[in-house]
Amino acid sequence: MEEALFEHHANHFNQAEGTPYTKPDMTNAFGVNGDSNLAEEFRNGTLDLDKILPQDTYEREYMKRLFPTQDYPPTIDTEIRMSDVKKGFSIWKERTSTSPMGRVLSLYKMWLQVDDETAAKDGCMSGDTFFTMITDLIKVSQNVKLPLNRWKTVHNLFILKEPNNYNIKRLRALHKIDA
Repeated sequence: MEEALFEHHANHFNQAEGTPYTKPDMTNAFGVNGDSNLAEEFRNGTLDLDKILPQDTYEREYMKRLFPTQDYPPTIDTEIRMSDVKKGFSIWKERTSTSPMGRVLSLYKMWLQVDDETAAKDGCMSGDTFFTMITDLIKVSQNVKLPLNRWKTVHNLFILKEPNNYNIKRLRALHKIDA
């Protein structure tokens, strides 16, 4: 079963391989993750396509159509605030699994209950302090464009959708990422 899953996933996750945007001219220009300076220029609408693509190519025409224009919707605010992090943890259902590293969601949710007064009385940090630390960690990681190694670990689990049906396409995939 494990071999069959690996084979299925190798095919599934490599479907884009060979398309124009996985070829060296594009990956060299934009990076495999779209994180190069040219990718930033493209997102800002300031990229000169002559830098990377020859005239009269399908890719160039397609890229021109993807170029941001004045009538695009406004940029989405991507700043993460401590209130956003707290809200995320507050609505996260405890019946879900939270971490390949064994972190338990209940411990995060506990901090939602620790206000300044309780923290002072019990001699611990407040929930706001705890969630500010998490928020700052996320922001630093975003700014340096480098996730923590534990955020790169994902456990893929598969459970049967139907009893005794082991067809790979009939398995429910669960992806455990670190909280």
